[in-house]
Amino acid sequence: MHYYQKHSFFPVIIILLTVSLAGFMFFVLRGSSTQTSAMQEPKPVNEEDYREGVSITLQTFEEQFVASQDNAQKRLATQNALSTLLELRVPVEYKELHLQLAIAWNQIQMALQNDSEDELDIPLKTIEQLKITYPWLIQ
Repeated sequence: MHYYQKHSFFPVIIILLTVSLAGFMFFVLRGSSTQTSAMQEPKPVNEEDYREGVSITLQTFEEQFVASQDNAQKRLATQNALSTLLELRVPVEYKELHLQLAIAWNQIQMALQNDSEDELDIPLKTIEQLKITYPWLIQ
């Protein structure tokens, strides 16, 4: 009696999958190394663009804040100003200004959220002091 052995294609499939995975990884890893070397240097921050952006943001904030009829509108104006400020790229010489403005607007948001008019005085005075220190803010 002669037994017929069935041949399986399973080992061939495993070998093909292994070779294709190795080829895929080769191309992916080779492509990622060329991407990192092709990355561009970050552009230097333009001081004039930053000044203009902060000045416009502050003016818009003040107009919206004064025109607001309730705390919700004031909070929205403050939130918009803070998010616009945080999108700007900051030159080294204006990091302190940027930080103080962000803190002041955050304090205003917290005061409005707590419905505490007394807590609004300090951050608003801080902003006024910054306008004196950096006169270009009110152009």
